[in-house]
Amino acid sequence: MLAWHLYFRRVMTVAGLALFLAAAPVGAPESPSVALDRARRELNELEKQHGLFHPAVRQQIETVVLQLVKQQNLSAAESLLVEALRRREGAPAATISYLTPYYLSLAAIYGNQGKFTAAEKVFGKMEKKIQAAHGKKSREMADCYYRMSLYFRIKGDWKKAEKYGKKCLDIQKNVSPPADLDRALAMNNLGLIKTYRRDYDDAVDWFQQAIVHMRRNGLDEQPDFPIIVMNMGAAYQRDGKMADAESTFAMAVTLLEQRDAAGGQLAGALLKLAEVQEEQRNIAAAMATYAQALAIQENEAGRNAPVLIDPISRLADLSVAAEEYVQAAELYRRLVALYDTQPDPKPVNLAMALNNLGECLYQLRQYHAAAPVFQRAIELLEKNVPQDNAQLSLPLNNLALVCQKQQDYEQAEGLLQRVLVVDSAARGRRHPVVAITLNNLGLLAEDQEKFKEAEEYYRRALAIQEEALGPDHPETGLTVLNLGLLFQRQERPAAAGEYLERAVNILVDALGPDNPDTIAAIRRLIAFYQAQNRPRDAERLEEFLRENSVPDDTSSRP
Repeated sequence: MLAWHLYFRRVMTVAGLALFLAAAPVGAPESPSVALDRARRELNELEKQHGLFHPAVRQQIETVVLQLVKQQNLSAAESLLVEALRRREGAPAATISYLTPYYLSLAAIYGNQGKFTAAEKVFGKMEKKIQAAHGKKSREMADCYYRMSLYFRIKGDWKKAEKYGKKCLDIQKNVSPPADLDRALAMNNLGLIKTYRRDYDDAVDWFQQAIVHMRRNGLDEQPDFPIIVMNMGAAYQRDGKMADAESTFAMAVTLLEQRDAAGGQLAGALLKLAEVQEEQRNIAAAMATYAQALAIQENEAGRNAPVLIDPISRLADLSVAAEEYVQAAELYRRLVALYDTQPDPKPVNLAMALNNLGECLYQLRQYHAAAPVFQRAIELLEKNVPQDNAQLSLPLNNLALVCQKQQDYEQAEGLLQRVLVVDSAARGRRHPVVAITLNNLGLLAEDQEKFKEAEEYYRRALAIQEEALGPDHPETGLTVLNLGLLFQRQERPAAAGEYLERAVNILVDALGPDNPDTIAAIRRLIAFYQAQNRPRDAERLEEFLRENSVPDDTSSRP
């Protein structure tokens, strides 16, 4: 069972039930039809030379089947296997050991076509033949149940998968020696089934039993050991037990490093560890771990390999979260270059990478560099998504902000009006995202001293936010603040004071006194009180800031 199981585990990421098929030999590139014709000719020649039961013939049948699977010609693969079995079953040389690979491949083909009843009949036939040849409590029977369990696990029939997984393990306990790796693999299988069923405590228990069994019997140097540890970490992660997941993934990383494991395997463990660190908001640790995984993958696959896309993207996103915009911009440049070099560049993903790069350049105040990056993102999306797709609004809005910084107010307003149309169509006219665009239009109007227009935009935004988010939501509070500051600029002190005080009360309650937006709003209100010759009110707020350990500093408008 071990050799077959190891093959299965290596290809677990491949979609579909064809996981049961053997790997094809790697050769020079050729068209699928040419490869298939060549494989069929070789099969005919081998059968003429050696007869039906020669190992080379069986291997060639598997090669032809795999070619057919690659071409999605599953009916032809099915016919080939059915014919192969018809010609061999009943012959003296057709032992169950010889026929089993054919049964497994045929069951996989049936499963890929959704012919689950036919697949299960094949397994039933195989089960009866093994029982007849070796007995109900034999290692061969345990192996059969193990394979059946894997099949039902792939199919998603967890009940049957668990049933046959337990049958396998029960037989192994009676017929296999204590230091048998197959026992641990059977426990691991049951742990995976429980993970898929979201019975995480039971899953962890099975993984722990497998780990204890391997350690107790000197099997912890086997290649499967760190993989079972990884599976346990995944169960903890899915269960939301991030501290346990982190320590488990860290143990897997250590095991793989000690064994000088293949780079891809170690990088995979590091990526899972980084993912958990990221989920726990341990940004610095996650960045270091992603960088370590990235370095390994670069060394193994090269700087332009598609496998680098995910770690570069994650590391770039974390760099933004850490406000390390120079590093983030460089990573997004690499990500853009990677997408550009792929045969299938995935234009929407490329557009989002460009948008993220543009945002970093904006934060670095490199507005002239950011503008063409946003423009390219917009052009890609315009060609690949509907014109009312919400994804378009992000680079459109960001390009508008760049134009505003460059005092190109006419283009900025045109872009924001387009964002308003896109988001209203995609999300509805009363969506909070629409309120954000209205706020941006208000700020743009203020920059041009179009105060009446600005007030209208702010009030429209406020009405949406009060209805959709509630009067005490922080976004509502920021729009109230914008109105208060606008009234202050218009020298309307009564209205300014009312709205500034309301904004501060909302933000203190919603975000807390030490939030940057709250502090900025309080300092704005202090400045207002001072301008209105209200020193006691100003001092009261200064004291509030000191009580909450807020440093004495000025802050820009949130």
